[in-house]
Amino acid sequence: MNKKFNYMGSIGIILYVIITLIDRVIYKLPDLIYIISLLIALVFVVIGIIKSRR
Repeated sequence: MNKKFNYMGSIGIILYVIITLIDRVIYKLPDLIYIISLLIALVFVVIGIIKSRR
C-alpha cells in the first residue's frame, strides 16, 4: 500500500501531547492558553482526518 503520510493529524497529536506534558509536569498553564492550544491541536487533527479520506 502506497498511502500518503498524514502530517496534519500527526502534528495535532504531537501538539496535544506536548501541551499536556507541559501543563501536568513542567508548568501549570493558564486555562485560556491551555484551551486555545488544545483547540488548535484539534483543528490539525480534524484537517488531517478530512485530508486522509480524500
